[in-house]
Amino acid sequence: MNFFDWQFAWEILPQLLQASLNTIGITLGG
Repeated sequence: MNFFDWQFAWEILPQLLQASLNTIGITLGG
């Protein structure tokens, strides 16, 4: 894994995590 891959991962991981949390919240909430 080179620096570009890490930079890309650090940029997209928070977005994926937020999307996952939103999906879980919708599932649990109704």
